[in-house]
Amino acid sequence: KSTLVNALVGQKVAIVSPKAQTTRVRLMGVAIEGDTQLLLVDTPGIFEPKPRLDRAMVQAASGGAEGADVLALVVDAKG
Repeated sequence: KSTLVNALVGQKVAIVSPKAQTTRVRLMGVAIEGDTQLLLVDTPGIFEPKPRLDRAMVQAASGGAEGADVLALVVDAKG
């Protein structure tokens, strides 16, 4: 998800790592194409939380969808 947000924004706004669950908080980037602006929200992934930090990350992911006009589910095709 973070790689996609960075590509659409045109610069690095999100941390990218091969390690799962690198994004810990919701972050935003603006993609501009002509007269159109898209506010992109990158959230932690949704997974089965165990420790308290994991529960907070999943809660941040769920809350990141509030107020959105469009949602995109990004799935790792490798896994």
